[in-house]
Amino acid sequence: MTEVEQQKARGTILIYQNKKENNAFKISEKILLYENFIDLFHSKNPYEFSYANYLNKQHVYNQIFINSNYKTENITFDFNFYVDKLRQTLINSFNIHDFDNESQNFINAFLFGQRQDVSAEMNENYTQAGVIHILAISGLHIAILYGMLLYLFKAMQLGYKSRYTKLIITLLFLWTFAFITGLSASVVRSVTMFSIIAVALTFDRNQNIYNAMAISVLIILLFKPNFIFDVGFQLSYLSVFIIIICNPLYKKLHFTKYKIVHFIADLVSISLCAQLFLLPVLLYYFHQFPTLFLVANLIVIPLSNIILYALIFVLLLNFIMPAFAIKIGKVLSYLIQKLNEYIEWIASFKEFTIQNIPFNELLLLSSYFVIISILLVLFKINYKRIQMVLISIFIFQFTYFYSDISQNSDRSGIIWNSRASTFISLKINDKTEIFTSDSIKNERLSNSIRQQNFSGIVRINPIKNYYLHNETKILVLDTILHYQSTIKPDVIVLINSAKINLERVLQQTKPKAVIADGSNFKNVVAKWEATCKQKNIPFHNTNEMGYYIID
Repeated sequence: MTEVEQQKARGTILIYQNKKENNAFKISEKILLYENFIDLFHSKNPYEFSYANYLNKQHVYNQIFINSNYKTENITFDFNFYVDKLRQTLINSFNIHDFDNESQNFINAFLFGQRQDVSAEMNENYTQAGVIHILAISGLHIAILYGMLLYLFKAMQLGYKSRYTKLIITLLFLWTFAFITGLSASVVRSVTMFSIIAVALTFDRNQNIYNAMAISVLIILLFKPNFIFDVGFQLSYLSVFIIIICNPLYKKLHFTKYKIVHFIADLVSISLCAQLFLLPVLLYYFHQFPTLFLVANLIVIPLSNIILYALIFVLLLNFIMPAFAIKIGKVLSYLIQKLNEYIEWIASFKEFTIQNIPFNELLLLSSYFVIISILLVLFKINYKRIQMVLISIFIFQFTYFYSDISQNSDRSGIIWNSRASTFISLKINDKTEIFTSDSIKNERLSNSIRQQNFSGIVRINPIKNYYLHNETKILVLDTILHYQSTIKPDVIVLINSAKINLERVLQQTKPKAVIADGSNFKNVVAKWEATCKQKNIPFHNTNEMGYYIID
């Protein structure tokens, strides 16, 4: 955004384009819009991920919906334009291979960081298998690229006298790759770290990895402070930290002379150590745990490394030896297909993925206290460290019981905002009772409740006319539901655009509040709101005001 109402402006805005529009916007294309800003849509239900809050942390506060209320001007030939042009040239070089869509979309995501065309099914498979990090360019990719550069420099016999040339080539190559892949948090973190290591090597400084990590964090957050809220940024630094710090533990597993055994032992220990250390963060953000992650990584990590080497090799051949590139591409396509098939097979065992695990901030902190205490014991066993482990486990147990008691003490009921069908949750005798007319359509809301329910008992029931909750009488009115005029409810819930004479109902029942949930038409809700206003009865529209709490 550059101008608003003829006033110079600078910032970022979220734009939604109608799916029927065939014209996709191009990088560095100027767009003239004639539309008012709209506030971001905040979550209207509890426990749900707030996309608006996430965007606010990226300094995005407004959105615009466009159909035909805009026009485009000439493309600005700026830095972003040429970076995108280079990216598209590299991606289009694979057209000679006639890969199937799934393989090509995998290449776009795996090598170029372009995940927008990856199917929802593939994303789901990689997530269920616990290897979604493969589709996101991470430190593994950058480490391989940096290692390839060092190998090439050695093969070309570029010694100490060429150290400045090697540094310039390394920095240009790594940062060009970072820009081509979209400057994601994980890529920026990794490229910054390896750039610092390259500078340290050039000037004969001790390239301590912890110093490199600290400096890279400082530099990244200096220019992009909001990266600290990025989940990928947090996970990438935590994974690198634990892999490095546990390196002495891996070496203890080198008890034979066979390198293949060492490789498998390192792979298992690194995957296990990294996954367990990241487990609290993964539970906090995603509330699920793929128990087959180790089985998946044993095949996926070595195979994905081979595929990455092959992709870089084929990318070069696409421009200099296309005929040979096509032959290698057939092998590459086969490897990608087998990788996807293996991940799909792992993901098919859905019963091995534990979902909807309740986990809050207190458990996050206390679980890391346990993990750090155990790590200290693994490095050096003594009485104080064992004592610390026992104390940390006690604190974690106390935190869990406290969270359970706090959650069970909340006896409030909720009228949720759901356009799919009516959704009501009530806490009854330490159990969460869900009342809905369509449990399948409202599965997402049911899962949100399970992720917060430490008792683990959630029951789904059909909608009823009457509820008594904490001495609050609730009447639900639908076209096909009837009520007795002798009952005097405290709250009336109107659903499914009920064809009723609301004025007569209010006169007979005299409720304290009226709620219209998301299953109603807007014009019907507007009439109900006007009627309640005339009767001086509070009216709550969940479509506009969000969920309603019944104390």
